[in-house]
Amino acid sequence: MTIGITTKIFSSLASDSSLAGLATKDMVENVGRTVMEKKESSKVSEELGNYAAKEKCIEEFGTSALWLGGIPLLKKAFNSTVFKKAGLNANADYDLFEKQGIQSIENNVKKFADSGKEIVKEAAKIAEKQDLYKKLSKIRAVSTTGIALVALFAFPVANHMYTKKNIVDTEERKEYNSNIIHKPTFTAFTNIVSKPSFTGGSFLTWLANPLNNTQVLDLGISAGRVSSSRPITGAAFPEKHAEAIEVGAKELGVVYFLYQGGKHIAKGLEKAFAKFGKPIALPFEVLADEKLSKKLQDAIKPGKIQDEVLNFTKKGEAEIINFIDDELKAGNGEFKNFTLKAAQKSGLIDVVEGIRNPLKKINTDKIVELNKELGKFIEAGAEAGTKEITSDNFVKNILNNKKAAVAINIASCCIALSYIIPKAQYSLRKALTGSHGSPGVAEYKNQFSKTA
Repeated sequence: MTIGITTKIFSSLASDSSLAGLATKDMVENVGRTVMEKKESSKVSEELGNYAAKEKCIEEFGTSALWLGGIPLLKKAFNSTVFKKAGLNANADYDLFEKQGIQSIENNVKKFADSGKEIVKEAAKIAEKQDLYKKLSKIRAVSTTGIALVALFAFPVANHMYTKKNIVDTEERKEYNSNIIHKPTFTAFTNIVSKPSFTGGSFLTWLANPLNNTQVLDLGISAGRVSSSRPITGAAFPEKHAEAIEVGAKELGVVYFLYQGGKHIAKGLEKAFAKFGKPIALPFEVLADEKLSKKLQDAIKPGKIQDEVLNFTKKGEAEIINFIDDELKAGNGEFKNFTLKAAQKSGLIDVVEGIRNPLKKINTDKIVELNKELGKFIEAGAEAGTKEITSDNFVKNILNNKKAAVAINIASCCIALSYIIPKAQYSLRKALTGSHGSPGVAEYKNQFSKTA
């Protein structure tokens, strides 16, 4: 194996297209938020703490299941039925149809027409039925996202109804069976672990990225939670809408640290490490791959590879695309150029059957950016070499520093999501209501006591 399991994990956590980092932060947030809700609401009464924690547990873990799994499952079902029936490959990038440039579906089919590759035959079918493909792609995007959003909007309402029913049923049992001692509904955090409550381009291309897809859903979750918040009967503003205000403030912080905070922290860490001669911006896949890391070690020393990287003059989209195709043709499906090797390894170039995948749009700007980062790495390595640091040790040291940066990043976001934001939320709650208890759950309790 050229990349170890540990490095694969770190690579997934740092990736802009993987859900691993998002899921990790979300699970930590769910646990911390449930524990803190129980602790906070229990300051009013143990019983209120149990109700509030159970509601929070169902809300957080239930929405996570719908949020992370909903669209992938719906897309899979749509692709295996609708696209399959149409006889079309469901994985073509929508940008291939919007622009008539060098990477348009027609140009890709024309360029690889004589290759005899199966992927080109599939691209040709799509090119012949472009209008149908675009229509199906739009229907898929709207229907899968729409269904998931409806479910996520409905979920908080259903959860609140369940809480209300639970309170009413429990209070009635207390009233008519006063001699029966009931166990608390939610007694400890261990219940969450052992028995969880619930098991750039076009917009469509943007939406195809799993992280962007979940961001749309997360905004839907936030809107649903705020809109379904329970007003306090008889109270004046802002206390009347305390739950909506605290939930809205919390959701802003959550969305930031799930999607933007990590990026900002990563950029800050890259700049901080660079000041100490540690360029950590290169992808994990490049630093950890045995062959590429050896090439990096060689590139630090003056020679062919260093010249190749530092003198990468290809800038325009057409020039880079033609360069990619020429390299693959000359190398029988493999790159000789180090920048292109690194781009393929980091997922910027998709090669299928020895040719550039005609169904995928390549972001050539990111290849240029990768080349610049390779240049910075080589220059930093050369400078380190003057301090008697071997190129082998330099590459390994940078890889370890990058792992540390990712760990710091994930830990910082997790602390913010599971502790700092909830702490701020409960401080806001206390300021608005004068109480530590969940406003919505307390409202149900108060409503029952008035009618009992």
